[in-house]
Amino acid sequence: MIYTVFLIILLPILGTYGSKPVLKMPSQSTEKFMAAATHCIKETGAPEDCLTLSLPWKLPQNELTEKYLYCLGQTTKLANSDGHYYPEKVMKLFAGSDIKEDIEKTMVECNSLEGDNVFDVNYRITDCFHKKAPVILSL
Repeated sequence: MIYTVFLIILLPILGTYGSKPVLKMPSQSTEKFMAAATHCIKETGAPEDCLTLSLPWKLPQNELTEKYLYCLGQTTKLANSDGHYYPEKVMKLFAGSDIKEDIEKTMVECNSLEGDNVFDVNYRITDCFHKKAPVILSL
């Protein structure tokens, strides 16, 4: 559906993480991300501020957040049912970056993490990526 995350799915504000370049999510992906986030907030019962805390990355680690992120990964089809991301799909969000190789290296590194369950796995990967990625993804 959307190439988040990512996730998400996935990055901190410039002021918090120094001088990382900011990369705006493609507009079509932004619309899909917003729709998926709204759906997942309703489905999981997560607080409405999950949407505004996703990008920049300021989501606390708790059961609702983990379920929200997992739902987001599933709804956007950026993550598999085990909670791991599909790197090739996530990388489409960064197509406009001139440091794609560094971003992909971070994605692969973080995507190797495991956890106590699928929700924990997904949260750990997303948290790792947001903290280590050489760019900040914005809506």
